[in-house]
Amino acid sequence: MSKQTSASSAELIANGSQNFIRQVTVFSQRAHVSRRVNASATIGLNRFAIEVTAFEVDADSVQARVFGEGEILAVQYQRIPVPQIVQADLKALDAQERQLRQQKDTLKAKLSSVQRQQTFLDAVANFSSVEVPKEIQTNMPTIGHLQDLLQYLDDNAQTLLEREQSLKADIENLDKELGAVQQHLKQLRVNQTKKNQPEKTVIEVLFQSRQAQPVEIEASYVAGRASWLPIYKADVSASHDISLTLFAQIKQNTGENWSNSILKVSNAMPVTTGALPEIQSWILHESMAYLSESLDLEKTALCASAIEAGAAPMQAAAAMQRAPEAHFAQASSTDKGTHFEYELPNPVDLSSGARESLLPLRRYSPPGKFFHYTIPSEEALVYWVCRLLPDAGLPSGRLNIHFDGEYIGKTLFTEKRPGEDLLLNLGVERHIKVLREQLANQKTETFFSKVERHTFTRELGFNLIVENLKAEAVTVLVLDAIPVSDTDRYQVKEVTLNPQPDERDWQDKKGVMAWRLKLEPNQEQRIQQTYLVKYPKDNPPEGID
Repeated sequence: MSKQTSASSAELIANGSQNFIRQVTVFSQRAHVSRRVNASATIGLNRFAIEVTAFEVDADSVQARVFGEGEILAVQYQRIPVPQIVQADLKALDAQERQLRQQKDTLKAKLSSVQRQQTFLDAVANFSSVEVPKEIQTNMPTIGHLQDLLQYLDDNAQTLLEREQSLKADIENLDKELGAVQQHLKQLRVNQTKKNQPEKTVIEVLFQSRQAQPVEIEASYVAGRASWLPIYKADVSASHDISLTLFAQIKQNTGENWSNSILKVSNAMPVTTGALPEIQSWILHESMAYLSESLDLEKTALCASAIEAGAAPMQAAAAMQRAPEAHFAQASSTDKGTHFEYELPNPVDLSSGARESLLPLRRYSPPGKFFHYTIPSEEALVYWVCRLLPDAGLPSGRLNIHFDGEYIGKTLFTEKRPGEDLLLNLGVERHIKVLREQLANQKTETFFSKVERHTFTRELGFNLIVENLKAEAVTVLVLDAIPVSDTDRYQVKEVTLNPQPDERDWQDKKGVMAWRLKLEPNQEQRIQQTYLVKYPKDNPPEGID
């Protein structure tokens, strides 16, 4: 009769050499873990319990594939009391105990043989003290014979003593190892008899095998407490070449160690709901707020060392021939259609709960255009920026800036938005000054004959001053917003801009004006703007009154 495994018992395949994590894909807040498992199947129904030690597992994400002759009947994630499982480690310990006992028996037999030889030598050495009967007496040995005999006894006695001591030491070590194995076995068997049994989390695979065979199982699941963030390093040379290096900052606290595993990071957004978004009517309500379009630009003020483009001279080449510069290893990138995935070039070891790991993913030199950028109404700072060609494989993240090999600070790298340029913030330019000063802020009250309601008219005027203190010409993009209204209760009239902007409604932002100023060294340029805003006295717009 063929041997079968009943569904009431399972073989626990403990986390180890026969059940290991082969590949991990890290998402923004979770990780997809793939295990490779080796097992032996008997003919008939086999119940494999694949141990998983992750703290948090999405039970709905569990999958398994079995490579062998047969059919998969079920795959599920569950907790199983230890005594319900025929443990692979218990079997291994039993086999180890038997092997140690056999080794001990062999050593004891060798020790007994050595001791018998010692007894014989002792008998020969003591023979001289025994009185020999006359009838068996022979001639006395010569002096030479006696010396040879004594040397033989001495040499063999020393050899046998050393062998005896070595065998006793080996037996003592075996006894210690055997005792540890027996203690472990005893503890496992005690645990099986306890009422409050410990549990193991497992992926249970029911497999109907057509024959006795070794099988390979690939089990996968989504584990929590893992995440990654993109971090960039921007290298800007004195000749204004730029290169970006993308790193992955990985946090790993899943409860499982990723040892020698293939590691991938992905910017995919796992689906958390099956419902499609619904479009709603956009009802415009009268606003109490000042309705100037905000520029919706994420800016990080970076108070770093002054960046003087081209000011840092190239150092003379060293007289000694240097080896070529080593670069970061790069991960392979795969476009998955809806997202990008990066696979690191070599397997990694990441222990659960370890410190954050920073691993390089990609380095490339995108074409870009450098210029300066300012929004005086927001802050009196000018930023040095680079307009890059869009790249879908670059997610948002922290950006560390290095200019001509020196670290100057950090800022944010944001993904390209629809209709907007991909701008790389390289920090504050201290050698270009900007000021927004108010020229007029005068309010006039207007009455409507006998009607009690009255309206205010406010005249506003501003002067934008941009000055280039650098020793070279620069181009500065100046952005400012003119108030606009979507209701007849507020009116903006008599708008005067001098000089005229190069672009109105910049990037489809209503009321946003853009000037591209080309300033020579030590040149100053002013932009004047005036306008009238009319509004009800009892309902002033925000930011005007």
